[in-house]
Amino acid sequence: MCRFIAVMLAALVTLSGCSRDEEAALRARLTEWFVLGDVEFFASFARCTAAVYAVRSNLPRHGLKVARSVETAQAQFVEKKQVAFRLEQYTPNDLADALLMSNTGSFGREALSAASQAVPCFKGKPAEGLLREALTRKGALLAYDKESAGMMVLDPEARLLFYVAGDVF
Repeated sequence: MCRFIAVMLAALVTLSGCSRDEEAALRARLTEWFVLGDVEFFASFARCTAAVYAVRSNLPRHGLKVARSVETAQAQFVEKKQVAFRLEQYTPNDLADALLMSNTGSFGREALSAASQAVPCFKGKPAEGLLREALTRKGALLAYDKESAGMMVLDPEARLLFYVAGDVF
């Protein structure tokens, strides 16, 4: 029994040092949807990932369809693996609130869950303040990827893409 406990503790210590994502793999995934520049910040631990990339374009690539209404965003969320939502006069916070108040609220709940689970990856870093600014910037794009449980915010003024993901239980 003592040997079993020792093996389990060793496995737990080993797993706690693992990262959720690798930067190169995340960059490859995000490049499908955005025109990325340099990585400005990257942190990944066992339960969360946070990244900030400079962008060369304020528009997503054609593979990521941008919804222009709550109804369209929710429908795309049900039908597709990725969804993006932008309204020029609204912030990502406003969009998330509107999504939460809609009939199903799934897109809003999962995006907010991803963001909240990623807090430890940003905590105390300059990127944390930049993300707060992006979340309150009118016209910024809010996106979510179901496969990675990652929320993205494309800030057109700062020309930065934020990616946050955490294990959603």
